[in-house]
Amino acid sequence: MRQAPHAVPSLLGALEEFLVPPQLVVLRGPAANVMAWQRELATRFAPHTLVFALPNDTDGLPAGLAHPASEHAAAYVCIGTSCLPPISNLDELNVTLASRVIER
Repeated sequence: MRQAPHAVPSLLGALEEFLVPPQLVVLRGPAANVMAWQRELATRFAPHTLVFALPNDTDGLPAGLAHPASEHAAAYVCIGTSCLPPISNLDELNVTLASRVIER
C-alpha cells in the first residue's frame, strides 16, 4: 500500500466483492421486454446487484451469462455459481430481489 496508495480503493473494492459477492441478475428474452425489465430494476437501490440485460440475439456470451433465450422475458438470479430457477414475472422478480432469497 505504501508503494501504490492510489490502488487502495481498488483493493478495498475487490475485498468487498470477495466478502459480499454481488447478486447477478441476467435478463434474457426479446429486446423490448428485457429493456423494460432493466428500466424497472434500475429504479431500485441495490448496491450489491449487477443486472445484465441480454436480448435473445446477443451472441458470444461467457458461460456465466449464457442462459437460454426465451420467448418472453426471463430473469436468472445468481450469486457465484448458485442460481434460482428462471423467473418469468417481473413482480415475482421484485419480490425475490427484495427478500434476497439466495443465502449469502
